[in-house]
Amino acid sequence: MRQVSTLHFAKHGTGLPIVNLHGWPAEHGQMMAMMEPLFAHRPGWRRIYVDLPGMGLSPGPDWLVSHDQMLEAVSDFIDAVAGDDRVVLAGHSYGATLARGLMAREGSRVGGAFLLSPGGSEDSPEEAGPPTVFAESQEFSDELTETERELAGLFRVRSLEVLDRVRTQAMPGVIGADHEFLARVAAGPNFSYLSQPDRVFPGPVLILSGRQEPTGYRHLCRWLDSYPRGTCAILDRTGHLLFAEQPGLLATLAGEWLDRVQEYVTTT
Repeated sequence: MRQVSTLHFAKHGTGLPIVNLHGWPAEHGQMMAMMEPLFAHRPGWRRIYVDLPGMGLSPGPDWLVSHDQMLEAVSDFIDAVAGDDRVVLAGHSYGATLARGLMAREGSRVGGAFLLSPGGSEDSPEEAGPPTVFAESQEFSDELTETERELAGLFRVRSLEVLDRVRTQAMPGVIGADHEFLARVAAGPNFSYLSQPDRVFPGPVLILSGRQEPTGYRHLCRWLDSYPRGTCAILDRTGHLLFAEQPGLLATLAGEWLDRVQEYVTTT
């Protein structure tokens, strides 16, 4: 584990940098568990997994009180670890919102982006899919801790197998986050880029979300108007925790996206 500008991160491999941005609240281990298997037979990638401010082992500084400042912190971190190199971005939920902000600010240095369960829009309540629940069992309900029960609305596949993946990948970040710091940021202004027209991003993009995503999904494929090399996949039988509910399809689609990115950065 290393530290740059107070942000802790883990790094594996050499080559094209891919910066992995986790959700809120979470920590770098969630993205590492999801992404690292994709590189077992893909050399030439430098995988960087960062703990965002106030999460994991990264402190939440007093000066950071808005989402735009969170974006600035991530941008500074990328400058520190990647220099002038072109970078690839992968983000889950809040991390995907940060990735889109980086694409809007400095798209020329971004070689591609994976936006996993990137969340809702202002129209989300009207466009959300049906709140169908799959595979729910009494054993699942009996196993839930109090904290997990508070997150139950994010589950759509309520099996012990999914719960085990959530416990391993997501719960350490939920439990360990600086929730007072995060509440202060959440109370501040939203990302300013969200109020501006979307900019065209020419690199390969993968937008991956659930058909039963509680924050809505229909707006996501409209983003393809700004992403000419984009793929949008809305998967049935999953909500916001797609990485735990549909890991096989995630691996297949993310692997194909990585192949497209590698081709793109070597020819542009």
